[in-house]
Amino acid sequence: MNTRVLLINPSFDLEAHFGRLAKAGPSLLPVGSTYLAAALELEGIPVSIWDGQVEPAGLASLEAELRSFQPTVVGITVYSPMLAQVKAVAKLTHELLPDATVIAGGIHPTVLPEEMLDLPGIDVAVRGEAETIIAELARTVSEGGGVTQIAGVSLRADGDVIHAPPIPVVDELDSLPRPARHLLKNDLYRPAPEITMTNPRKIQSLITSRGCPYQCIFCSARLLSGRRYRFHRHERVVSEVEDLVRQFDAREVVFLDDNFIVNRKRVMSICDSLLETGLSKRLIWACNGRVDEVDPDMLARMYEAGCRLISFGVETGVARLLKMIKKEITLKDSVNAVRWAKRAGMRVRTTLIIGLPTETEDETRATVEFAKNLGADFAKFSLATPYPGTELCKIAEEQGLLTSHDWSRASSMVGFSSYEPLFTPKGRTGEEMKRWQRRSMKEFYLRPRQLWAILSQTKTMADLRLLFEAARAILS
Repeated sequence: MNTRVLLINPSFDLEAHFGRLAKAGPSLLPVGSTYLAAALELEGIPVSIWDGQVEPAGLASLEAELRSFQPTVVGITVYSPMLAQVKAVAKLTHELLPDATVIAGGIHPTVLPEEMLDLPGIDVAVRGEAETIIAELARTVSEGGGVTQIAGVSLRADGDVIHAPPIPVVDELDSLPRPARHLLKNDLYRPAPEITMTNPRKIQSLITSRGCPYQCIFCSARLLSGRRYRFHRHERVVSEVEDLVRQFDAREVVFLDDNFIVNRKRVMSICDSLLETGLSKRLIWACNGRVDEVDPDMLARMYEAGCRLISFGVETGVARLLKMIKKEITLKDSVNAVRWAKRAGMRVRTTLIIGLPTETEDETRATVEFAKNLGADFAKFSLATPYPGTELCKIAEEQGLLTSHDWSRASSMVGFSSYEPLFTPKGRTGEEMKRWQRRSMKEFYLRPRQLWAILSQTKTMADLRLLFEAARAILS
């Protein structure tokens, strides 16, 4: 049987998780799927990508894709809040193509492979980064062979779950082929309103590193990519940026790395190369960073090289809670980082978490006030969410504060949804925390200074419409 692989990124139920904020919700390029597709293309295996985020016809569109492409293997990217959509995709696949093998990969199957295999229609779960094994796995299952010796594979056999040894991480990221972005409907993606600084159709995303050496108790990203920081060298990064400009007419690049600034020397080299090649004059870019890893000289150099927005994980305005969540930063670090970035000319986005373990109402209020006084342009207030496999999830279970194992409710924006949070601090209620999330957004954004700062930097009618929808949701 000729191997053909369809990679699926199920649609995220924005209405369920974001409520009234759904119309302003983003759709991000599934860069992970493009890496897998590139690995398959390198081995000569026909591959297609179906991304439910940008398919308004939903499962009807997927049905048409399954019938026309006739894949022998369907690979589904699985995040915990998307289990209902994953189940529907697997069911449809087996109804139309009973001989196809359905493989689940991503963070959720990596952390909970047994639970993943309990989901009807899932034949194989893959744990870890799959670029190095995806071609072998696809060919083997298409030919009816056994896959228990392929690294990272988990499957049921005779009622038991068999786990192959883990997949070795890719130390040299430059050895991976460049993402197969040509398989996406690139013009249909829409970043969050605060990220957009140019025409949304001219924005591309890039991941230049994997792994995180820090120990924040709420983060699930390192469960997939590990703690060892690995990165593309600056030559590869700048070359990919150049490709995005040439092939997709990109005018803005969003670096999706969890932390773009772990290696200062690499960041400065990327900036130098963007300046030397003239790319700094052709596009602008945005990234994420830690507040304790930036300095005035670095931020000034980043701005000169085209960085116009930086997002900092501030998390909380309470020193005690920073220690409890193992963030390893200080409040002063956040104050300095925002001030330096603003002085350099950048827009600043901060992300914060309310409802952390042991957090009191006074401490929630302190976090909101801290965010308002930092001087950042944007702030996202998330509710503490115990994603499977995180230390926060373990704490919630040990304290009897995990309200459910229904991971489809694992949304940090639950304050705008119709359901209850998976976790609330002891002595507080889910409804109280939902009110605080809505209140924090109102207090931050509905200030004359903040409104003017946002409106004065809005570039397109599309951005204005998104901001209007967000404002309507916050006010309602």
